[in-house]
Amino acid sequence: MSDGEVDPEELGEGVERPMYRLFTEYGRDHYHWFALELLTSMATRFLALVPPVVLGVALDAVFEDKQPYSLPLVPDAWIPETTMGQFWFSAELMGVAMVLAAI
Repeated sequence: MSDGEVDPEELGEGVERPMYRLFTEYGRDHYHWFALELLTSMATRFLALVPPVVLGVALDAVFEDKQPYSLPLVPDAWIPETTMGQFWFSAELMGVAMVLAAI
């Protein structure tokens, strides 16, 4: 290297746990934003999985009549009795999950 240039490899030497150091040095005052982002990121991932699960249940239960219509985390009292009601319930549930994930 010529005079005045810094070798990037030498900058990292002697620094243990660089991400922890950066967070404690610059992010400690904003930890609540970090926690909020972590929670919203997890919620978005969960909501992104709702449409495939609902679609799979709807295809098996409503269209192919292979299994009873039952969704995880949804009480059976909320699920309509009729096939057409289950179809529209599935469509609405997927739409709500997509909108919430986008928000």
